[in-house]
Amino acid sequence: MRASTPTDAAKRIVPDVARERLSISSARRSMVSLLEARLQREQLSLSSLRTRPVLAHPQTMVDIREERLGHTIARARTLLNEQLLQACGDIGRLSAELNALSPASTLERGYAVVQTAAGVVVRTAKDAPAGTALTIRLAKDTLPAVVSD
Repeated sequence: MRASTPTDAAKRIVPDVARERLSISSARRSMVSLLEARLQREQLSLSSLRTRPVLAHPQTMVDIREERLGHTIARARTLLNEQLLQACGDIGRLSAELNALSPASTLERGYAVVQTAAGVVVRTAKDAPAGTALTIRLAKDTLPAVVSD
């Protein structure tokens, strides 16, 4: 830049106060305008969020989840009770099968177990020759016996 006189050079170097004040004032108005616009947008955003049902009545979400949880717990209890009833039935059936197959049950029907004095079960007549001492086990007690023939 060229200046014809020192005064002209000084005028060109030193900013004009009026112009600077005008520039600052313009920047301030622009910032205030931008800030107000931003605040309005945020206010509108908050207002729209507040109108949503979830935020208008937040307890509704909790109530819905609580109701679902109650239904789930009730269903779990029902299923557990059904399984327990089935298990009880299975135990009863298995117990009856066990009793039917038990040697004690066989003895209750009138059968007996014949054993030698050593405790060996006699299955055939050859297992107990004449003179062999035997124990005959019945349902409630035992009888001693000796093979005669």
